[in-house]
Amino acid sequence: MKWFIMHMQKRILVCFIFWCSLAFADVREDINQKRQGIWFFDKKAFALSQEFLKLDSTYYVGWLYEAGAKYDRAQDEIGYFNAIKPLEKALKYIEKDFNNLLKVRTDDVTLYIPAYQAQQDYCMVMYLLYSCYMNIEKQEIAFNYLKKFKKKNLQKTFFLEPNNSMSWILHRCRVFTNSKYDFCQNTIEDNELAALRHIDTSMYQARKYYNWNAKIFPPDYINEDFYYNYHNKALIYTYLGVLDSAEYYYNYLKPTRYFSNNNYAYLKMVTADFSECERYFTIEKNQDNLAEKQTKEYNYMLGILNVYKGNSNKNLQELDEFTKSMGSTPGYGWNNIALARASYYSGLLSESEKYREKAEKFRELHINTSWGPEQYEYALSLFKYLNSQRRVASLLFQDRYWYLSLDTWLKLPKYLIQKYTDMFILTNRFGTNPERELAFYKLFNSESVMSFDEVWLTIEGFNTNFFLNKYNQYLKLEKRENVKRYYKYVIGRLLLKKGENDLAIRRLNEVIADKQLDPAFEKLLIARCYEGLALAYKAKEDYTQSDKFVNLLFQTYPSLLPFSELKMKMRLETNENNIDSPELKTILKDLKNTQIEWIDESTPGSFPKVVVGLTKNDSIKTAQFEYKAVQGESYKGFVQLEPGVSTGKKLAYALFNIPITEIEEVEKNDYWKIAIVVGGIFILWLAWYIKKTVS
Repeated sequence: MKWFIMHMQKRILVCFIFWCSLAFADVREDINQKRQGIWFFDKKAFALSQEFLKLDSTYYVGWLYEAGAKYDRAQDEIGYFNAIKPLEKALKYIEKDFNNLLKVRTDDVTLYIPAYQAQQDYCMVMYLLYSCYMNIEKQEIAFNYLKKFKKKNLQKTFFLEPNNSMSWILHRCRVFTNSKYDFCQNTIEDNELAALRHIDTSMYQARKYYNWNAKIFPPDYINEDFYYNYHNKALIYTYLGVLDSAEYYYNYLKPTRYFSNNNYAYLKMVTADFSECERYFTIEKNQDNLAEKQTKEYNYMLGILNVYKGNSNKNLQELDEFTKSMGSTPGYGWNNIALARASYYSGLLSESEKYREKAEKFRELHINTSWGPEQYEYALSLFKYLNSQRRVASLLFQDRYWYLSLDTWLKLPKYLIQKYTDMFILTNRFGTNPERELAFYKLFNSESVMSFDEVWLTIEGFNTNFFLNKYNQYLKLEKRENVKRYYKYVIGRLLLKKGENDLAIRRLNEVIADKQLDPAFEKLLIARCYEGLALAYKAKEDYTQSDKFVNLLFQTYPSLLPFSELKMKMRLETNENNIDSPELKTILKDLKNTQIEWIDESTPGSFPKVVVGLTKNDSIKTAQFEYKAVQGESYKGFVQLEPGVSTGKKLAYALFNIPITEIEEVEKNDYWKIAIVVGGIFILWLAWYIKKTVS
């Protein structure tokens, strides 16, 4: 009897399990039916995932749909962390329940079809895990998931090829060593070689299963594994400067949908072919899906090209509109750095500082880009230094007799301390960056986020002989014809700093005389050469030649002049109307007090003329001016009078096409601070004098 009872219990248990499995299978089949036609990132995905989880929380599909919905909505680190939890559950359940299907390898389509959905979903789980960890800068965890994925040895990898993605991580982490990440090598070059080896392994894997997959999938579908590898090879060869190999792979990709206009534009940037570079970045911009969350590199790089073209004001407006339309999404920080650059070259110092501070406060995610936090922090430090340097230059431009001004003495020490503090921070970042040789010293590297001018502005305060030797060596080895003139420019400026004026003039004239020079895209280079030549002739006391190049600089890139060591000579006239107006007299006094060199009619030579007058319209007073060039275009403009603001100083900037909206003034209640500063300086001098006299 006891035996019979036990036997019946077992039979009942088996029947119950069998019945549950049938019900279980019916539920999962129901889930599979409901998911048809709905993508993981669909608007309905999250609601559907909750329904699936209520039906069966041990089936991976519900967790995968929840993760897909959360990943698609993620805008920051928290969002991607929220997607990781359901992904890990999806991975656990798919490996537990469908491990046998993940092992299927066959060229028989009838045998492969039952395993197809599980293998495709497994690839999606791994792709989302890899992407989430990469987006929150957890590269080592992402790399470990790829190693786990690689061991599955799937005959067709959907969405994510492990070896190819490992090569991307190595390129992304190229500046790190084995002490930071286990998967890294100990030099940048070794990391890039390891990345290329992973691509070769990926190519081997694609060839290994090619004949099997050819019996199951369409040709384009199985060839995509090769195309992704060509994409990464072209990217790495562009970075390493193996440009013929990069061009070879891009030409192979051009007829396919896997060709990247964005990456090809970088190849053209590296060769200083700026017109083609702009063309491909513009194509990328026009074709881009703005809803896709990633760093819009083309915006940043087109910003640099517009600076080269002297279109900073237009560029500033376009960038500002785009940044506002996109909001605080990934890439917002880089957009603000681009705005800081555009403002800087437009002469708008306060605007540049404002945008840089916005970028500094934003927690940037570097999605689908080889740019990383290290480059981001360097760009922030660069513009912090450039702006503090320009703050000093701007202060001195506004006041010809700054050394006699109490206002200036209140501000100048603070600005100088800030400038040298920022310079120290930038120098430290620059000196400890292992990529400085390849991506900073050598001009036009695909991973550099600096313009050639910013490279020069960074190194000009360092060891002149060191960089002179280095850039002479670069010029000897350089094969890129369009880049040679940029090395000649830097060499010319270094020779000028060394006091070798004749050699500097020769080098800079070589750049200006280069027949390949493109005036449309190389306006900044031309202007900087004019600036160097003006400084060189000034040092030689050849003021006729110096004035000539100052005028050429003004005609080419006027917004650079107020912040240079050069003074622009102009003739000043007043409009007959309001000639006795006290307001006009104040404006003229402040205007004459700037660093513009105002000359009278008796001074020989041809110089531009400025005519200033006052007008009143609907109780709004404006100072109008007409600039009459000796050669080139003349133009008119106006500056609105505001209480407590120096219209004359604003007018001085307007003459250089700089639309300053405000001038920083010292408040009256700050004069007690001036007294303390001056009193402190006097006490220190008196103490020093007494000590010297007594001794």
